[in-house]
Amino acid sequence: MRTIFSQSIVAAAQADAKILLLTGDHGYALFDEFRKVLPNQFINAGIAEQNMVGVAAGLAKAGYKPIVYGLSAFVPVRVLEQIKMDICYENLSVVFIGDGAGVVYSSLGSSHQSTEDIAVLRCIPNIHILSPGDAQEMQYAMDQALRFESPHYVRMGKSDIGNVHKDPISVAVGDLVGLRSGKNKKIVFIATGSMLKTAISLADSCGDFSV
Repeated sequence: MRTIFSQSIVAAAQADAKILLLTGDHGYALFDEFRKVLPNQFINAGIAEQNMVGVAAGLAKAGYKPIVYGLSAFVPVRVLEQIKMDICYENLSVVFIGDGAGVVYSSLGSSHQSTEDIAVLRCIPNIHILSPGDAQEMQYAMDQALRFESPHYVRMGKSDIGNVHKDPISVAVGDLVGLRSGKNKKIVFIATGSMLKTAISLADSCGDFSV
């Protein structure tokens, strides 16, 4: 998933000089290729996430296409007010990437855990939330987000948990994507993000259920 993410932003930024990547002093190895190929489109805003969102808003108003990256405990949780006021209320085309969603960074304590990011963003108008569960879903999420038609939040949980889709995804944003139809019609597992693989394993162990 992370490879698809990195490749997608590099390719998009190479094709459009208006695309800028902002990070809150995170993701160095992840952005090695981006910084090497496109140093002038990379901005390290430092550990000042609220200011980073404000900068992204100004860049969007000036015609640029900002991608804002951070750990999900910080983007979007720490910067929720700035996302609401500076980006979403004005419907600016900014893409937010929240890495380490859920309890991926459990060993770092509650300051780095993010279990409420989807819930808090759902209350805010105009933003689309994308929570990919494998490489195919990540490709779909980046294809949607990098159109820069409205605010988007792409949520990354665990990386490389294994693919569940064999073919590329082609559905409207928000539609359910069926993986399989089980014989037992009383129970259906609905999952998103890194819990997708877990739901499939659970369905396999419990019986012939739909996912």
